[in-house]
Amino acid sequence: DGEQEFTGHPRDFDWTSLEGRTIVSHNAAFDKLVYDRLVELGWADAFNSEEWNCTANLAVYLRAQRSLKGAIKDLYGMAVSKDYRKLALGKTADQMKADGSWAQIVESNVVDTKWTWTLWNDHAHKWPEHERRLSVMTWQQCHRGMPIDRKLVEQGIKVMTMKRAEASKLVPWPASEESGTASIDEFKKHCQALGVTPPESTGEDEESTKEWEKAHQGTKPLSWLLAMRDWRKCNMLLKRLQTLQTRLTSDGRFTYAQKYFGAHTGRWAGGSSSESGGTGEQGFNPQNFPKEPLHGVDLRKCVIASKGRKLIIADAAQIEPRCLHWCAGDWDKLELIRGGMSVYEVHARATMGWNGGVMKYEDKKGYRIAKDRVLGLGYGCGHVKFRVYTKVNSGVDMTLQ
Repeated sequence: DGEQEFTGHPRDFDWTSLEGRTIVSHNAAFDKLVYDRLVELGWADAFNSEEWNCTANLAVYLRAQRSLKGAIKDLYGMAVSKDYRKLALGKTADQMKADGSWAQIVESNVVDTKWTWTLWNDHAHKWPEHERRLSVMTWQQCHRGMPIDRKLVEQGIKVMTMKRAEASKLVPWPASEESGTASIDEFKKHCQALGVTPPESTGEDEESTKEWEKAHQGTKPLSWLLAMRDWRKCNMLLKRLQTLQTRLTSDGRFTYAQKYFGAHTGRWAGGSSSESGGTGEQGFNPQNFPKEPLHGVDLRKCVIASKGRKLIIADAAQIEPRCLHWCAGDWDKLELIRGGMSVYEVHARATMGWNGGVMKYEDKKGYRIAKDRVLGLGYGCGHVKFRVYTKVNSGVDMTLQ
């Protein structure tokens, strides 16, 4: 705390001295889990802190790197060595004392701790209170987890396992359980054996692939391609369901990882390793659930509300194009938007000659094109990309002119 320090076994520390104080860790999400385990083992006493906050999250708010080493380099221009981790890897305290590395490891940890305190002491005042609260709430909610319908997860695993196996039987090459079905090399080789030129890409949204599919309707190569896609989708959903199942706590909640200020805009991002400030639980992004069910399996419905609670979908309507109008100083259109008109309809009335009623219901195709223009061009699509964008989204095949 700038005045005193302690180095030693957790059992020898006076934990009551932390009562009511602000605790800071460079990765609070991970260190709080460690502390909770120490309490379970009887190696630490329980105490109530005023706040347990995270200098890794403070660092990224300040536009520095998330790791302590990177944060100190960006904010102070100083180098902090992490070589001691290699010395400690896989060793007990007695082994490190015997090989002479113990003193270096202890000193390196003291240096890390002092840098963490310094970072907080020098920069915490730059972190708004509401952002600090969001930081704490993020890792607390990750630890608490989300309630899951266990039976629905188990049913989904059975369906995806069966459907994945069925997709494997639809290709003529040997299909290993993990990746053989979706082997692009095997697909191309079997296409060429039939005298068929395979598509440049197997991506579902690629324009060239769509053209290839139209030209090969009813052929074996197309059936193989569709089977590969189905296998990939089934496999991806299966892995997610299995992750849900294996991480369920005894009270049926799924603990997950999420990063505060994970992107440069400040929005959250999926989990990461503990090295970079996450909880270490990778492999599942709670912000990236499939929008549509697959073979009747809906991952979103596996998340349920706690008893006495409800789930709501909270979203800022068309937030990016609204902000874009504000950045451009287009106050006339913003006035119409404030009155309740859709951003896309406002654009259509101003630039596409629409003068009817509610466009979303009266001209659905025109509304989709207006949306493509606002989003695609508003976000800087070039002319080549925009043609592909409108073809994929709205089925409009624009000429170059």
